[in-house]
Amino acid sequence: TMPGCQLAISRNGITIFSKAYGMADLEHAVPLTTTSITEAGSVSKQFTAAAILLLEQQGKLSLDDDVHKYIPELPDYGFTITLRNMMQHTSGLKDWGSVAAITGWPRSSKTYNNTDALQIISRQKTLNHPPGEEYLYSNSNYNLFAIIVERLSGKSLADFSREYLFIPAGMTHTRKVVPNRAIAYSMVNFNYRTDMPNENVYGNGGLLTTAEDLLAWNNFYLSGKLGQPSLLARQLATSKFNNGNMGHYGAGLRVDSMLGRKIITHSGATASYRANLDYFPDLGLSIAWLSNTSQFDIDAKPAAASIRNLLVKNLARPEKPAPPKQVIPDSALFRDAKDGDVKMLPVKNGQPFNPPAGNWSQVAAATITPAYLQELTGSFYSYDADLTIICKCLNDTYAITIL
Repeated sequence: TMPGCQLAISRNGITIFSKAYGMADLEHAVPLTTTSITEAGSVSKQFTAAAILLLEQQGKLSLDDDVHKYIPELPDYGFTITLRNMMQHTSGLKDWGSVAAITGWPRSSKTYNNTDALQIISRQKTLNHPPGEEYLYSNSNYNLFAIIVERLSGKSLADFSREYLFIPAGMTHTRKVVPNRAIAYSMVNFNYRTDMPNENVYGNGGLLTTAEDLLAWNNFYLSGKLGQPSLLARQLATSKFNNGNMGHYGAGLRVDSMLGRKIITHSGATASYRANLDYFPDLGLSIAWLSNTSQFDIDAKPAAASIRNLLVKNLARPEKPAPPKQVIPDSALFRDAKDGDVKMLPVKNGQPFNPPAGNWSQVAAATITPAYLQELTGSFYSYDADLTIICKCLNDTYAITIL
């Protein structure tokens, strides 16, 4: 026995396939069924974004508003950060979970909630980049959206979503309290172990649903039934970056092309839950996939992509044959001037060969000596992470303690 998945497919709003595979709970030998409720990860973002758009339609906010109007706890970064920036991941706000991981307590290791997330976000003295400069995915944007929904509506995000999204869309199994929830599992050394989120952060994720309910949602909003008048155009709208290039992220939805076709899509991953929701407009095809194991990540091709490739003919032009691989015997350390990232890259004629995007310049490797390590000895405090690191050098041994 093993964990499994739900797969549901619809064509022009009519469900043509729905099936569940594997187990929902290995310990109690509970099969996974089409009504087993599963965490949808970041597929949840489109529902949070829809709630924000409904509040805008109700006249309670505007996407052009500065987030400080609703979240005054945030520092003044010297820029206007609009709700649209946040919705499309161009705000520059740092991902709170990444900051938490630096402290030695990554997500799922503590029972974080949205108050904790707000506290971490509010401690960040700088942005990753100026608003509108680039797309940089950050869960913080959507945790703050959940807080905004609650502050402006007077209802929890769950209650607001149930009233305006889940019930109207016919999502009969989607809820917050779940007596029939599938347990998430990861595989370690060929054995399954429980790997649950163990947190109460939401807005960025937290949707507990079924594949069939996700099809109902696609059919609801894509047929123009969300909002009066329909908010569909607002949901699919993307924006230009500061340099004039067009982005591909709308209201919690990636609006892009795949397999030579237009696609509206989003994936999700929380702990060992996995999710994916696709819609191909020219085919009227929706594909909803939910899984309670991260094991599908290690396949030669991720499961969601395999399903997509099986059902959708690739209209993209055939790729040209790859040129013969060149033998690049040398490598060196390079630093990206933009974010300080350091990588070992292959070198050809003194330059990095086929490097990742960035502005890379070669740097010398550090010479590790006792004297060098002694220079790094001391106590270092980060306000942003609320973290103290104590570094000690004893002879040739270097020890780091995180407080």
